[in-house]
Amino acid sequence: MSTPTIQRQSILSTIVIFAGFGFGALNLILLQPKILTTEQWGMTRVVTELAVLLASFSTLGTPSVVGKFLPFYTRYLPPKQIDLPAITMVVFGLGMLITLVGLAIGKPYLVYLFGKR
Repeated sequence: MSTPTIQRQSILSTIVIFAGFGFGALNLILLQPKILTTEQWGMTRVVTELAVLLASFSTLGTPSVVGKFLPFYTRYLPPKQIDLPAITMVVFGLGMLITLVGLAIGKPYLVYLFGKR
């Protein structure tokens, strides 16, 4: 790729990112408070933040491990001996299982905590 092509793509990408931020701000600041009640708007924020927290927890740090150590593995081991993706998938699966079991057990508490009104 030539430099002008990369610059053009970078500028276009920046414009799309800023448009996305603008649309999100418009949605969050102007539209949601006018369309939803205070309780509904608060519940959407709680659900969104809880989803982000649980998604981060359920991975148990495996994306960071893969990003940090996979280049080392690929540089010093033959392709058939690289077991890092399999190990991280097992750890990710365990984290997901722990999260799902925790949600199933904690569902009554979460409903009581956030569903008072």
